[in-house]
Amino acid sequence: MWRTFLGCEIEQEIFQGRGSIIYRARRAEDGLPVVLKVLSHAYPRPSQIAWFRREHDILQRFDSKAIVRALAVGFDQVRWGMVLADGGGESLARLLK
Repeated sequence: MWRTFLGCEIEQEIFQGRGSIIYRARRAEDGLPVVLKVLSHAYPRPSQIAWFRREHDILQRFDSKAIVRALAVGFDQVRWGMVLADGGGESLARLLK
């Protein structure tokens, strides 16, 4: 596991699925709590990258407290990741345990 990714300091893993890993983190520049969504596979196919970037673009279009805000998307340390605003929630899988 990395300690930093896309300028954010990773604090804990909160979910791991087939296609992505979700981390709770803090943005290094201002300490803002964020969530990192990182694609599981290093060097994904172009179609996966396009889908991921499209997800980011769609999230940026919404201005609602009910929808997580996308702050950044990029490539770092052989993987693609997205920085999302942290609403402080927990994964449903964790809550059901």
